[in-house]
Formats: sequence, structure tokens, C-alpha cells
Amino acid sequence: MSGTQILDGAPNGIYIEDCRDTLITGCTVLEDRSEPMMTAAIRWTGDAFGSLVDACRLGGGSEAALVAPESVKRGMIVEDVS
Repeated sequence: MSGTQILDGAPNGIYIEDCRDTLITGCTVLEDRSEPMMTAAIRWTGDAFGSLVDACRLGGGSEAALVAPESVKRGMIVEDVS
């Protein structure tokens, strides 16, 4: 997935389950509601071997911007805290 803008996702902006060799690059995933509902901008569960999140702006999740297995490589991620 590349160059995608996702606003006000619920309960997650992007949810990925058991996806290997997957790239998420250049995406913006933010929560802008007055009463936030998003728990994670990106939530990744299960097998994620060979996967990468890079050059993304993530924010607004009540739990974390990125919730993912350690096998998901993290490049430059801007976490929006406003």
C-alpha cells in the first residue's frame, strides 16, 4: 500500500492479519474526531515476515500509532501527537 490517506478509521486505520512480504509506504493515517475512536493507526497481527512500514505519518491511536510484531521492520515514521 503506498500513498494512501486514511482519516478517522475505527477501530484501526489499517488492519493487517497474516500478511508476509508486505510494504506500507508514504501513507498518512490520522484520527481527527473530537471524540477519538481509533485504537491504532496500523494494527498488524500474525505472520508478518519480510514486511516494512516506512515514510508514513501515523497518529491518533489511543493504544499506539503502530501495533505490530517485531518482524515488521520500521523505517522513518512520523508520529503525530496533536
